[in-house]
Amino acid sequence: MKKLMKSVLCVVLCVIMAVPAVMFSSAAGLAKVSGLTYSSKENSVTLSWKKVSGATGYGIFRYDNNKKVWTQYKTTTGIKYTISGLDSAKTIKYRVRAMKTDSKGKKTYGAFSDPASAMTL
Repeated sequence: MKKLMKSVLCVVLCVIMAVPAVMFSSAAGLAKVSGLTYSSKENSVTLSWKKVSGATGYGIFRYDNNKKVWTQYKTTTGIKYTISGLDSAKTIKYRVRAMKTDSKGKKTYGAFSDPASAMTL
């Protein structure tokens, strides 16, 4: 009976120890986008960031000062994106997150980058 109890306890502990590893495995999710920077030209801003392993695309979000919310602006497959047609001398906050789509169309998202405040010339 003691051996059975020890075996059951061992199995329970192994399961408890394994659950966090499965839940937070980097293989299941995507890393946070890092290195978000921008360069400005007249009426345009080019955002760039570091590639996230496993990402199939990136969502670009900008902050709406009037509504006080972040909204998705565009998606792209690259690590650089130019936004043109902006007003001169305007500052807009942007952030980016990685995404991947599996074979069934299910999307997984990484954490948002730290925001960058980009100002047009």
